[in-house]
Amino acid sequence: MKRFVLISLIAGSLAACAVEPTNQRPDHQVPAARIYIPSMTEAAAGLSEVKISRSTGVFYSLGGMELSINDVVLAELADGEHMSVWLKPGTYTFGIKPKHALNGAAAEVTAPIALDVKSGSNYALRIAGSGGRITFRQGN
Repeated sequence: MKRFVLISLIAGSLAACAVEPTNQRPDHQVPAARIYIPSMTEAAAGLSEVKISRSTGVFYSLGGMELSINDVVLAELADGEHMSVWLKPGTYTFGIKPKHALNGAAAEVTAPIALDVKSGSNYALRIAGSGGRITFRQGN
């Protein structure tokens, strides 16, 4: 019995260390370690802001979501996180997919978003999930 309790405590301690709780970062920004193209997060003259946020929820809240622009992975967003990217005017295709699936099955994901970025404009994209479906849409 003592062995079982000891093993349980060790396993619980290790599991707690492996999870980065987003609620302990008050700003809920995506950490720099999970932004693979940091130059796209820097504001500059002539660029437009695209805000990307991931809602909190029960479904798919344990794994990261990979955000891609024109089929290149830009960052991994955890539950409740947000970030901004700054882009030149043009048309960009934003996509998402789960980084890991717990049961090995891929989640159903909505189609990518084609966004026509205009100079000096601001845009918002939102990632959410419910009922086994991950939604990705433009707007608040």
